[in-house]
Amino acid sequence: MKRFLVGLMSVTLAAGAVFGMSRGSPSIVTASPSAQTSTTQSTLPGGPRQNDGTRAGGQIASVSGNTVTVKNRDGASQSIVTSDSTTVTLDGSASNVSALAAGQFIRATGTTDSAGAFTATSIEANTTPPQGGPGGPGGPGGSRQNDGTRAGGQVASVSGNTVTVKNRDGASQSIVASDSTTVTLDGSASNVSALAAGQFIRATGTTDSAGAFTATSIEGSTTQPQGRPGGPRP
Repeated sequence: MKRFLVGLMSVTLAAGAVFGMSRGSPSIVTASPSAQTSTTQSTLPGGPRQNDGTRAGGQIASVSGNTVTVKNRDGASQSIVTSDSTTVTLDGSASNVSALAAGQFIRATGTTDSAGAFTATSIEANTTPPQGGPGGPGGPGGSRQNDGTRAGGQVASVSGNTVTVKNRDGASQSIVASDSTTVTLDGSASNVSALAAGQFIRATGTTDSAGAFTATSIEGSTTQPQGRPGGPRP
């Protein structure tokens, strides 16, 4: 009888240990897909992108005075405040804030204060959806669909009013600036003479029948733009 009770206790203890392990297992299995989903969402195109607070954009929901409210592809709204010194282009041509309207698409460069308010130094607007796919600001230069109104890449050289860039495919392109070309560098108003080899630029302008690109606006950065590498975006 004693041997029987000892054997029964051993079986009970073993069963308890197995049951305890099976109870603990689901918490491990459940956590793994969650972590995997989180990682996948952060890296998929369309997920959150890195931003240092110098860029904003999306489709315009409304314009009220000097404030433009946009909705990004995630459905979140953001207010972009303009000032008298904010440079604006619309479909590649010099424009102003009063020409902006609901339904257009914009990309802005500027600064974000400690309260989270974004003030634009430059705005590039388009009346049609950006080509090359939706998204936030990207790095310079891949091979993307382009209607000839955008160019960009890493600056290889600057000679007078001509900036030569190299895109991520290694192809070179010359971008010609004029006296009316608006230039920002790291979010602040600047000029072509401040551009230098090694910087990164994104330009809006026109391409003539010979393939020469003339910029109406140039956004320069001394560091490589954060976000998904890509071609010029509107």
